Amino acid sequence: MSPQLEARDLLRLRLEGMSLDELKQHIAKLREVHEMLCVYSKALGITASSRWDALHLMKSIVQQLEHAQLLAEEIQADEAHALEEEHEHDEAQSRLAPPNRF
Repeated sequence: MSPQLEARDLLRLRLEGMSLDELKQHIAKLREVHEMLCVYSKALGITASSRWDALHLMKSIVQQLEHAQLLAEEIQADEAHALEEEHEHDEAQSRLAPPNRF
């Protein structure tokens, strides 16, 4: 598959609702395709139209990459906050529990 087609497929995906692992995989794939488009856009013999298309796709990939990274950071922060709340709840429960006399 050409880098342009691969880029278009990636850009069609909705990031919302992806798990952290899915986002990490998507980010890696975006970086890979961005690199392929960089090489392609500098290749000799491609038309100006193809070069412009590649540059436009690279810009769109960078935007989606930034969005995906923000979502991944948000998910990680939410997970860390949930773990912290769970730990605090467990500590409170252990303080309230009667001593074990057995």
